[in-house]
Amino acid sequence: MIVESNKEDGCSLYQLWRNDHDPYSYALIEHWESQEHLTAHGKTPHWIHFNDIVNGYLKSNYDEHHYEEIPR
Repeated sequence: MIVESNKEDGCSLYQLWRNDHDPYSYALIEHWESQEHLTAHGKTPHWIHFNDIVNGYLKSNYDEHHYEEIPR
């Protein structure tokens, strides 16, 4: 998932992080050049497959947050 996502057009960062204090808690950090690129990502076979598998393990809904980059 991570390798394939990082190959996608418009993806400048795609990383999975595990919480140091809770080995069952993860954060998926990603940066897309545009909303259109993110939308296209959500239609890829690797995202659909990953999402289907992960949803089977979740104990609660995941939190999704969107941020806007602050230029330097």
